[in-house]
Amino acid sequence: MNWDAIGALAELLGAAAVLVTIVYLARQIKQNSDIARVEAFRDMQKQWSEMRERTMQPENLSLINRGMQGIDKLDESEKPRFHKLMGDEFAFLDTVMLMERKGLFDAEYRVVENFGQYYRHMLVFPGVMEFWVTIKDGTSPYLVEWVDQNSPKT
Repeated sequence: MNWDAIGALAELLGAAAVLVTIVYLARQIKQNSDIARVEAFRDMQKQWSEMRERTMQPENLSLINRGMQGIDKLDESEKPRFHKLMGDEFAFLDTVMLMERKGLFDAEYRVVENFGQYYRHMLVFPGVMEFWVTIKDGTSPYLVEWVDQNSPKT
């Protein structure tokens, strides 16, 4: 075997090693992406659960029920709390929509569609829509479009 043959064999082995490395890295990237999607979904579920827990506290539940009927049903000391609770709700939906657009959820989860059912029910309440008007300009165009499409037409 001459030096040219040995050089060609070494190049072939080098190319094979590079190919194996690329395949290995691609599998690692896919696995890390899958893990990131699962963690994002788990974190989103945890945040949802924490929001529901806050909402179900008796003092918040009463405030939300009255505020949803109309912000004028709240006294001045309650309005900031209502705004905070509603702001958290809309911020959550906006974040979920962003995460779905960025591909952090598998399509089969249908996250925005599923959470959207809950939020569509909120949009029928006058107090929620009164609140929405106050924050609409400071939210993402995707959330504005979603609320516009899903709010009851008057």
